[in-house]
Amino acid sequence: MNHGWTRINTNVPARRSQNSGAEIQHAALGRSNHFAPLLAKIAGLYRQYWRFIMATEQLLLNSPTSPVEEFSDALFQVLSENKELLSNLAIRRLRCENWLRLETYKRLYLGKSFECGIECAYLDSKERCDFHLRNATSEAWIEVKLCVTNYAKGWLPPPSARPITNQISSIEQDIQKLRHVTAIGASKYLFLVGYPLPENHAELTEWQGHLRGLSAAMEKVSQLTLQKEDKTTCLVIYRASIAS
Repeated sequence: MNHGWTRINTNVPARRSQNSGAEIQHAALGRSNHFAPLLAKIAGLYRQYWRFIMATEQLLLNSPTSPVEEFSDALFQVLSENKELLSNLAIRRLRCENWLRLETYKRLYLGKSFECGIECAYLDSKERCDFHLRNATSEAWIEVKLCVTNYAKGWLPPPSARPITNQISSIEQDIQKLRHVTAIGASKYLFLVGYPLPENHAELTEWQGHLRGLSAAMEKVSQLTLQKEDKTTCLVIYRASIAS
């Protein structure tokens, strides 16, 4: 006897609740799928942008008329034509950065096929960059550093020689200045001249550690042999493209 009461099927609301949850989940998934093409397009544009930047840097570096390549050639020519001077400096563990900058600038200026500035102010900063190169299609900011070492036997440093750790710290400061260059399409390079170094400098764990610590992109560009009396040693030019 039911006294007029009607039995309610309690399973129905539960099914409705489950169905409602599925519908909500489906709706959320639909919204996510709605944005998927846009996100994929953004990701594709981002990849294209970085491919363009890398291709531009490679063209800037490898083109026969590249300001960076011409700078590299000029730097090497100045060093190779003054090996006797550099040998005297190396055996005394002395540096000559200002002389090297001026001589390189003079060579670039005399045969210039692009704009070349020396001691140019960084944008929005009182700091100055060693070189600023620019032509119709490219722009580059370059710092040049010399590092005298005590790795070459027979070319021992005097007691007052500057520790290599201090020199590395100074180089790191210049790298940080380059990182702050935000001009679109501008390339940034560090040129490092290390001497005196032994023939097996590529096997020197400490020296290679310093180079990797400065930049994973550090590469050897060229090498010269210096000689003083019966002693020989190496001068090595390195280059690294600096990312922001």
